[in-house]
Amino acid sequence: MSRLLLVSIPRSVSSFVYQQVCRVAGYRQCDFTSDGEILNPKRYEASGDEGGTIEARYYGEMRSVPYFEKDPSKFGVFHELLDSIPDGFAIKDVVQPWVVRGYIEKNPGKFKVIYIRRPIEQVRFALDRRGWSEFREIEKVDDYFSRFPTINANAALYDDDYISLKIASFGIEAGRHEYIDEAFVATRESFFRAYYNLSGSDSASGDKQQLETARLAYRYILGREPENEQVVQNLAACGSFMKMRAILLSSNEFSRLYRALPRNNAD
Repeated sequence: MSRLLLVSIPRSVSSFVYQQVCRVAGYRQCDFTSDGEILNPKRYEASGDEGGTIEARYYGEMRSVPYFEKDPSKFGVFHELLDSIPDGFAIKDVVQPWVVRGYIEKNPGKFKVIYIRRPIEQVRFALDRRGWSEFREIEKVDDYFSRFPTINANAALYDDDYISLKIASFGIEAGRHEYIDEAFVATRESFFRAYYNLSGSDSASGDKQQLETARLAYRYILGREPENEQVVQNLAACGSFMKMRAILLSSNEFSRLYRALPRNNAD
């Protein structure tokens, strides 16, 4: 099994996606940090390690480097740590994208790279809620890493099967895990109510969320924007995302897309 590197921007639901990828694909996690973030010393502190099970100098040197560092002269210790990751492990980074870019450009093929993407405007909103102003030029990060195989973070919030199917399309064998339950939905909807500045008891809030969910269904399932607002309204009227999903999966357009997919000769 190859080494896997998931890259994202803070507040992009990346830890949730990382844990699901490890679960369905069987990747191992480093025990000296949390959620795979080996380039983030604060994660070591949260895990209670602080350099205990790795060379202490990694922790010490990385702790002195600010997030989103761009100076290549400071990349060395990070790159050495990346070199040390064995096959079968998955790691994640959200705090040193330029370090990661420098590494993968010098070492193409060392890791299988996947980008976890959330709409930039939602990331900005989530960062502002936390008061995290140190993460600058996130648009440039998004522009660069969008060239890699990409997981749509929002799609993963609405469909149990999305992550498994997506990483399988990247050539990674994956099983299935159900995670959407009432508590999950409540957490998900609380964010979107805050994002849209809507009250949970306001019927207009539900309408607006339904429309956004319908647009997401078009992007995720058919891979395109809906042709007009009327088709969005028609799909939103169906109710839940799973009902919208079923309608689009049974459409002639999806059937054409599916038939056009390359087939494995072994099938």
